[in-house]
Amino acid sequence: MTSPLQWIDSVSARTHGWQPVRQFRFAQPLPALQVSIAELAALVPNAPLAFAKVAEDRFTLVMLTGFADGRNQFVDDQGRWLLQYLPLELQAYPFALQPMPASEGAAPSYGMGFNHASGLYREAPNADAGEQRFFTDDGQPQPLFKRVLEHLQKQIGQQQLTQHAVAALQQARLLTPWQIQPREGHPDELLPKGLYRIDEAKLQQLQAQELETLHRANAIALAYGQLLSMGRTIVLQRLKDVQAARRVPAAPDPGVVQKLFEPGQPDTIQFNW
Repeated sequence: MTSPLQWIDSVSARTHGWQPVRQFRFAQPLPALQVSIAELAALVPNAPLAFAKVAEDRFTLVMLTGFADGRNQFVDDQGRWLLQYLPLELQAYPFALQPMPASEGAAPSYGMGFNHASGLYREAPNADAGEQRFFTDDGQPQPLFKRVLEHLQKQIGQQQLTQHAVAALQQARLLTPWQIQPREGHPDELLPKGLYRIDEAKLQQLQAQELETLHRANAIALAYGQLLSMGRTIVLQRLKDVQAARRVPAAPDPGVVQKLFEPGQPDTIQFNW
């Protein structure tokens, strides 16, 4: 299967561009988003965090956005993002950095990729419609495109720090499977499979040397941030209730309906603007 991510270069895409994101329907089927340590302060008060098992011996930090049904509760039916903070992964969409082939021993390098499945790629961008070009006529990155690239390059460093901290927590055997008890009458409110949390009892039993090792890996802040965030599953429940209520059409007023059919009512319906 062809990857939706394709390289952007200053030759073949010299006059091409994109339509900046205006709504977030693309994120509706995402019950979790990868996040970094740099986002802890913004996320802990607002959303539950967890560790997702992405390989047999590898975990990553995620922000939970929904339940096992796969619906992102932070995106409403109009595609609006409902949380004041927008995670870095969504800030960059539809762009992403891709590792480039490198010779053995060379430092990893990355190239800018564009998600063509987004439908936002433009071969002839229309500036009047708010569409942007990638490059100037002489092949230099346009200001907005350059900011996106710098943002993604910074994000790589943040993800590396995060993975180092997560690996330290895993090595300390502090990760344990996580599931919640659904509310009565809401049996579908289970967390997606493969999520882990911090084992608080084991964390409190660690010796000084073990704590020092975790501290140096920035893992202590991550551990307590995840524990503090777990209660925010209530935010997902409340958003689920609110959005479900909005999808139910309001019942007509019986009195109004009755008056429409009362004898003596005029045949003409008047609108008072």
